[in-house]
Parts: sequence; C-alpha cells; structure tokens
Amino acid sequence: MTVPEKLSAKEKRLLSYRKKSRSAPRLDLEPPILETIVLLPETDDDPGNQLHSRDQGLEMKLKIPPFPASSYPDKSKITVQALFNKILVGNELTGETPLLPEWYEQTLTVPAGYTDKEGEHNVQYRIFYRFNFQDSEPPLIIRVDTQPPEPATQTIVPDRIKTEGITAEYFDEEGVDHVLLGYLPTYPIAKIGDFVDFMVKEAGKPDDQATLIERIERVKLSDPLNTKKLTKSLIGIDEGEIELFVYVTDRKGNKSHASPKLKVDVSLFTA
Repeated sequence: MTVPEKLSAKEKRLLSYRKKSRSAPRLDLEPPILETIVLLPETDDDPGNQLHSRDQGLEMKLKIPPFPASSYPDKSKITVQALFNKILVGNELTGETPLLPEWYEQTLTVPAGYTDKEGEHNVQYRIFYRFNFQDSEPPLIIRVDTQPPEPATQTIVPDRIKTEGITAEYFDEEGVDHVLLGYLPTYPIAKIGDFVDFMVKEAGKPDDQATLIERIERVKLSDPLNTKKLTKSLIGIDEGEIELFVYVTDRKGNKSHASPKLKVDVSLFTA
C-alpha cells in the first residue's frame, strides 16, 4: 500500500501557482511606458502619440509595468525584450521569479534608427517564461509624421501697397504705424498647432538673413492669419525693394520651405 507523501507548505504554494497558470486565462500585459520621450497628444484634426521631429530616430527607453508571472515563487527564469513592429530589438532584461521591485527600475531599449520612418509603429515587449512567451497587448502606437506644411501662395498686403509700394505717404494718409500683412489660412496640410512665421528681407539677400516679423500659433483654423508688426524699423531700408514671405512649422517640428516671395517697393523719403 502506497502511503501518500505529505507536501510542505512551500510545495503546496508552488503546486497552486502551476495549476493556476495552466487553467486560468492569460492576462494581457500592459503596454510599455516611454521613459525619455514625451509623445504629442491628439488635436481635433490630428491623432495623438505623435513623435516630435527632434526625437525621431533617437534611442527610446522603455519601462516595463509589473506583470502577473513576475510574482510567482517558483524561481523560474524570465527574459524580457522590446518589440518594434513585431521584431525583437535592443537589450534583454533577465531575472528569476519572484522579481523584486528594483528589477522594474531597469529599462528596455529601442535602438537609434527605428523611429525615423513615416507612419504608425507598434512598440511592445515580449516575456519569455517557462518555455513560453507572451507579447504585451495592446501595443503602444507611435506615429511618425515627416511631411511639412506647404505654403503655396504669396503674403497678402493691402491693395495700395501692392500698387504703390510702402511709402511715407501711406503711413501718413492711412494714419497707421504698420503695414497689415495676411496669409491664406487654407494652405495645404494646414493643422491646429502650426506656427506661421511672417518674414521680411531686403531683396537679393539670402533667406537666412531675413527678419522675423511675428510668429503666430494656429489655435483655431478658422482664425485669420495676419500681423500688424511690420513697422518702419522692421522694414530695414528707406529706399529699395523688400521681399515678404512665410515659413510654416507644424506641431511635430516639420518646417516648410519658404512661401513664394512677394516683392514690394519701398520709398520712405517724404516728397
């Protein structure tokens, strides 16, 4: 007659965990947490989790939230590695269950060069445990947008400026100390959060020598785009020709080419 062998308290706990792991459904693993990079939130016309251009292509550090298997007291080996678009990348984190709290202070790495491609990318991690593996779900979605706005028209000036140029008489007779400038708000790829830079330079000089007149952030696309900051001092010359144009930079940091230049005659000497 076989005498049943009594199990110790520790053996009973291990047996209980093994039964649970075989019978209970697997719990989803929470997405990784970005440690060194902050993604941009959504706006009314642009989805969230946008990666700013300054961070595109850089190394990403990931923190791993606590997961159920890490608390099992069975001294099983655990290995965790990052997934980028379902491909294992970067370093491995290893440990033995149960994992101590300080284990979670470590980070996984998505190496440099992975996040500079246009489109949506899935970032996850994979846990290897007891000869099985499980991927975190749902993935952390990172969106990379490299397409800048396209200001395709010229700066808008008052009709009198267009025909006569900027003259001393204009300021005197109109009773103003500035030239009102505007820009068509419906330029291609216009979005909330765009920055429109009104620029001026002396004709013939390179664009990098232009002077910023005013930067306007687009909080609402229905708001007009104009500035009253072009004064005599900003024009920079008393006689000659200037060029007016804009740059547009979206909230991800993608900067446009200069818009087509509007040339305007300047004659500030009184008759």
